[in-house]
Amino acid sequence: FAGIGAASKSAIFVKGGNYLEALSSIDKILMDKTGTITMGEFSVVDIDLGEGVDKKELLEYAYLGEKNSTHPIAKAVTDFAKTYVGDKEVEKQKEIAGRGVEYYLDNKKVLIGNKKLLDENNIEAKNISESGVSVYVAADGKYLGSILLKDSLRENTSFVIDKLKSFNIKTILLSGDRQENVEDLGEKLG
Repeated sequence: FAGIGAASKSAIFVKGGNYLEALSSIDKILMDKTGTITMGEFSVVDIDLGEGVDKKELLEYAYLGEKNSTHPIAKAVTDFAKTYVGDKEVEKQKEIAGRGVEYYLDNKKVLIGNKKLLDENNIEAKNISESGVSVYVAADGKYLGSILLKDSLRENTSFVIDKLKSFNIKTILLSGDRQENVEDLGEKLG
């Protein structure tokens, strides 16, 4: 009862003493990355421009394709790019599951999404090896550039993982993200 009372003072509610006892024998904890270890709130950290492309052009295409999406990555792109956009309407916009967005602007086919989307459309894009999420942009069969975004780490994550390790509890990171991103975060957190 003392353990349940102490936990409730920290806004942790435990159904019964048997659950607290079960916690005492834990030797591993598996954690999801996005939303558990990280905030799930992305921000733009870098822009890579293709040859002869200016920043305004790249961000305008990205904004127009992502403005109707509620995805956290799309929201970060549109929040960053909204000051670069003119008053334009796109045509025939469609989402391509697991890849990105396709639309037409001034009779140009525009693609915004991951590298697979560009590869499938035979558009050669610069391979980004840095950790994070890269949003690739192409128009009229030409690679325009990419936008690199990163998710922010939760405030107490390092402390919690260090504390778990001090109790000899092994932490395991699970994610559907790119392996490079997961390894980078795993190294940062030890």
